[in-house]
Amino acid sequence: MKIGARRGDSHRTGAQGDEPHNQKTYFSPIYALPIELLSSIFKFASEGRTSKDSLSNSDLKQPLQFPYDLASVCTIWREPTYWTRIIIFVDSTNPTPVQEAQALFERSGDLPITVQVGRRDKSDADAEENERARAIIEVLKPHVHRCTSIKFDVIYGSSLPSLSRDLYALSASLVTLSLICKVDDGYPPGFTKIGKARKVKAKPKLRNLELHGYTMLDVLWRNSRFLDGLVDLQFFNFSHFDVDNYSHTRCSELLPLLFDALEYPRALFMCTFANVNLPSWLASDGGEEDPPFLAKIEILFLQGLTNANTCLFIDHLDLSSVDCVDITSCSVEGIRIQGPNALSLHRLSDDLTHFLSLWDGNDLLIDECPGLTDDTLEHFAAQVGYFSMTVLRILDCPNFSVAALKRLVGARVLSAHIANGEEMRTVDVTGNGPELSEDDRSWFHCVMDSQRFSWDAVPKTYSLVSEERREMMIEFLETMAQA
Repeated sequence: MKIGARRGDSHRTGAQGDEPHNQKTYFSPIYALPIELLSSIFKFASEGRTSKDSLSNSDLKQPLQFPYDLASVCTIWREPTYWTRIIIFVDSTNPTPVQEAQALFERSGDLPITVQVGRRDKSDADAEENERARAIIEVLKPHVHRCTSIKFDVIYGSSLPSLSRDLYALSASLVTLSLICKVDDGYPPGFTKIGKARKVKAKPKLRNLELHGYTMLDVLWRNSRFLDGLVDLQFFNFSHFDVDNYSHTRCSELLPLLFDALEYPRALFMCTFANVNLPSWLASDGGEEDPPFLAKIEILFLQGLTNANTCLFIDHLDLSSVDCVDITSCSVEGIRIQGPNALSLHRLSDDLTHFLSLWDGNDLLIDECPGLTDDTLEHFAAQVGYFSMTVLRILDCPNFSVAALKRLVGARVLSAHIANGEEMRTVDVTGNGPELSEDDRSWFHCVMDSQRFSWDAVPKTYSLVSEERREMMIEFLETMAQA
């Protein structure tokens, strides 16, 4: 018998999902179990859905998901404990009505909640998104103190809530604050009329903080001490910010405050700066001061930066203790990097010889970089006894020769012999690159063994830190933090 169906009337299931609160629940075997046991069963079942396959982004976009379907046939599932994950859509096609959003918050009672506001579609423009998002923010504001996670993923930065005017009542139990946009279009319309700017009184134990668009400036300008208290922060993302949308006077302290804040977390696992435009004069007041020492960052992502902004981060941050730096689609002309043990370069068009001239790490991945030439490999080959590279992965780089790579590997083997150090562990070449003859393949297998050398033998999508792995790590740590 179906749950919630009357004996002899089990065929009546089609319309029960239309008005869940008006449906009467008749005899069902589910009543044989006490509510406390049912609550535990669904609690553990929900907590068990931690893998990427069992809780993908597509699951969150299903119009009829738990607990809607269960609540439509059984009143037990209308208890507040099953309505604490609130998902709201603000896209132009079938957005969540304001009244329905209000009902979702009311159904959760006074329990802690997680809130996710986003879009089903992948549009790059929506003239009315800001209006719809602002209506939802007003519904959210009275419940901010109950939130353990707040996530916004929209097109425009002006559609995001303000920490000082909308989210100032957040609680110490907030673990995730993710305010993400695709385009920084400045402050929301009528920003000063939204409400009075307030200080955040609570000291949340945030694990994941993502601030896009004006939200970073809003935090640093009106709640500069907010970042100082984030000692438990593990993921930090500052992206899609264009200083030209704001007063340069207000931006004058942005970079120093931001860099200072990076020193407070005890163990910042992942830090991302993507598509930010910060003029170089913001760092000019640093004088002879030492750059911030990022001893507790494991992975630093730099993405979509102009030459001046790449220089800001590489020249003004001490990367000597950062385990891995991942750079994608940035200009690196005239810049030299040193410090990180592992370096992952993706889609860099500039010549890499000067950029890598001071680097002395162990693990190097170069992916779709036409600037990788024989000069770059010859630079490493010339440093017999002085460089420590043990892993080299080259993907879709057509502008180097097999001969230059042979000289590098030979020099590395000689370096290990002279310094009694570690030999080259891995050389992988795949995708669009020079053709390898059988004689050259035999040479590599002779110098290295076949298990440590491969040509066109690794997936094209390989990365030191892939986007999929990044999402899985964030999801895993969020789950652990909420446990």
